[in-house]
Amino acid sequence: MKTVDRLRKEFQVDAISFSETNDEIINIEVNNKYAKACICLQGAQILDWTPVNQKPVIWMSADALFRKNKSVRGGVPVCWPWFGDHVSNPAFPAHGYVRNNTWELKKTETLPDGSTRLLFIFPENDEFKAYWPYKMKIELHVTIGEKLQIVLKTENLSDGDVTLTEALHTYFNISHIKNISVNGLNGCQYLDKLDGYSVKEQQDNILVKEEVDRIYINTPDEVCIYDSGYKRNILINKSESLSTIVWNPWKVKSDLMGDMGDDGYLGMVCVETANAASNAVNLSAGQVHEMSVEYKVECL
Repeated sequence: MKTVDRLRKEFQVDAISFSETNDEIINIEVNNKYAKACICLQGAQILDWTPVNQKPVIWMSADALFRKNKSVRGGVPVCWPWFGDHVSNPAFPAHGYVRNNTWELKKTETLPDGSTRLLFIFPENDEFKAYWPYKMKIELHVTIGEKLQIVLKTENLSDGDVTLTEALHTYFNISHIKNISVNGLNGCQYLDKLDGYSVKEQQDNILVKEEVDRIYINTPDEVCIYDSGYKRNILINKSESLSTIVWNPWKVKSDLMGDMGDDGYLGMVCVETANAASNAVNLSAGQVHEMSVEYKVECL
């Protein structure tokens, strides 16, 4: 039995359906009374979350490619167990191993309020162990409802301490980059990746007028994307996350990527929930860490 047929038989929930791309990549569609959503089994990558009577909150490139072992441009890629380049081996895949490989759907349920919850686990294999020699258990919990809730759970099953970095690399859909500001990080320190990781301090709200690639450190509080064009705020509340990454590649880099779409950078901004740089997570043997985030739309 094909995988997609097995999933349809195993997970018979009214709000959930399954589809398959030409490259045998499986997508999971959720449609309940609060929102519609789509999650790609490859990478457990959320591709869409659109609350009822709203524009999509998650941005996807018009030129996104669905190919095996390649992250789709947009959505919410899961970066684990390292964020960015590997610290000692630049030949290893950027943003970790789980982003480009297939997860397993283990459970679906309809919650009492009508929201839909899905549980994904990442299966260990020999290739994964070649990149990450520690025994770990990784889960992603996704709840589709009036809010979008994501929990990345890591359990250290090895005998010793393990240090990792991680991110939910969320691309947000905006009316136009000139219409938005990213609020809530005023006065915070950040590492400017475009200036040799020099340490700087944020002055006022963030206005994106050129390429931006920053790791804001020690930032546990709420962040808001104010969008005057769509007349809404996107509220970002997180837990067990001390880093916030803000990224927009701007035109030159977008053109080099080849899958951002024509002027796609004008309709997106990444505000990422993370533990990176000096906020790396240290897990002792048997310890569990749960980084979580909740997105909510507030109409203006």
